[in-house]
Amino acid sequence: MNESYLQRLGTCLMCLFLCPTLLAQQPLIGNAAFRPGSTGQVQQASGIFPNTGRPPRTQSLNRQPGTPGTRGPAQDSSPKTVDELQKEEEKKHLQYHGLPVASIEFKGNQFLTGERLYGTIKTRIDRSFDATVIQEDVRSLYGTGLIRDVRLLIKQSNLGLHLTFELFERPTIATVRYIGNRMYLDKKLTKETDLKAGDALDLFSIEDAKRKIEELYHEHGFPKAHVSVLEGLQPGERNVVFYVNEGPREKIAAIQVVGNNPHLAQDARLLTLFESKAKLTNWIIGGDYIPTRVESDMEKLVAYYRNLGYFQATVGRQIDYDESGHWVTLRFIVNEGPRYRITAMRVEGNQHVSSESLNQLISTRSGDYFLRGQLNEDLDALREIYGKLGYIYSTITTDIRFQETPGELELVFSVDEGEQFKVGEIAVHISGIAPHTKNSVVLNRLSLIPGDLASNQEMRSSERRLRHSSLFNDGAMMGSPPTIVVRTEEIETNSPEDSGLPPAPNPKAATGPTTGSIRGQSPERPNIQQVDRTSAFQLPPKPATWITNR
Repeated sequence: MNESYLQRLGTCLMCLFLCPTLLAQQPLIGNAAFRPGSTGQVQQASGIFPNTGRPPRTQSLNRQPGTPGTRGPAQDSSPKTVDELQKEEEKKHLQYHGLPVASIEFKGNQFLTGERLYGTIKTRIDRSFDATVIQEDVRSLYGTGLIRDVRLLIKQSNLGLHLTFELFERPTIATVRYIGNRMYLDKKLTKETDLKAGDALDLFSIEDAKRKIEELYHEHGFPKAHVSVLEGLQPGERNVVFYVNEGPREKIAAIQVVGNNPHLAQDARLLTLFESKAKLTNWIIGGDYIPTRVESDMEKLVAYYRNLGYFQATVGRQIDYDESGHWVTLRFIVNEGPRYRITAMRVEGNQHVSSESLNQLISTRSGDYFLRGQLNEDLDALREIYGKLGYIYSTITTDIRFQETPGELELVFSVDEGEQFKVGEIAVHISGIAPHTKNSVVLNRLSLIPGDLASNQEMRSSERRLRHSSLFNDGAMMGSPPTIVVRTEEIETNSPEDSGLPPAPNPKAATGPTTGSIRGQSPERPNIQQVDRTSAFQLPPKPATWITNR
């Protein structure tokens, strides 16, 4: 038995060694490596083991290009726009147009109640289905800001249409709490942030609410206030918690100005420029220390010195606290620098008005210190004289040219006269419900007639008389006040040959030739004496003393 046992054992071992050899010598049919999705046919394998695999599917062997699992080009693979998708939805909904709505259901809403959603849409039960109203309902649901996506499912039965709005909500705020606030109540902070329970949980809204709370404290004397969000920024958190660190309330004890020339700008005059105010009598009435307001005061102080000719003036600040940390001494440090003087002054660009006439209207002279207020008065005088002469579109600007020597500059008035205009046609337009005022009533209150120079001063005077005449409604609630509008565009007249109409009678043919175009003025009338509106009557000399009887 030992020999037979050993023989059978040897036969088994030989089979174990021969099986891998036979498998290695068996040739492979087809490709050496089979790629998924290939359209080549698979041959059945032959070997020492019987084939138990099932035959390949016909669908996988005969795929068409563009189907999944192949490398052929896709058919109609371009993405569709939102308008195209909306048109497809409307086409689908048109087949249900006019059918009764049997039921309306909302699915997917976790935080929004059905009553609130039902009040948002216009579609109602037992009414006809309307595709346009459905689109408005979808937009209304999006407009709440609490829904991320909406899908409409329609099912038809014998009773009618069953509408199902499948909603994907945004996370909403469960509660809003404020911790650490002593100066302001929760009601005040809620009104300031406009963040309440039930709103969409948006990280931007939370950060914006934090910024608004800090600005509220900073603008009321808490410059060191800081707000942090303890809860509401992490995913899954629906409670929003703000922690407010108010810090000490700081008030201004005194305001000082250092470095200014007292002969030119006294401290009392400079203090009137500041928006920041010092304490008056006690803690309650004392001025709050607001850093943004102090920055604005520094800019105002620099502008004040620039208007006086100190173009290199700089202003700094120094803040000193007392031992309690509540009272602040605000100190403005001024570095005036050199004051600029006008070494030369001239007018450029004037053609119809002589330089001598313009120089007489200018009060600024060479050798004077630069003053912004005096310069503005000179500009107004030049614009006024050009407006009186009919140059209604003239522009006058100043060019300040600094010299190489510190403290010296050259002042140049640049004039662009434009065209001179006269008054042409005066058209009166009276609006309102059944207007009954005649045009002559308006024309009698005008100091301009056709042929006069288009004077800006006379236009303003005429407009002022119309407004004060109490004939027309004036005010924001009653209507727009009377105004004078100037139009200078060309009025081109077509010839009878071009228009195809019979020639119209020309009432001006006896007084002058017919012109083809009129530019902002009436044609010349040599037979009519023109009124010179540019000159004024001489007034009697003013006596030395005026006596008034009372």
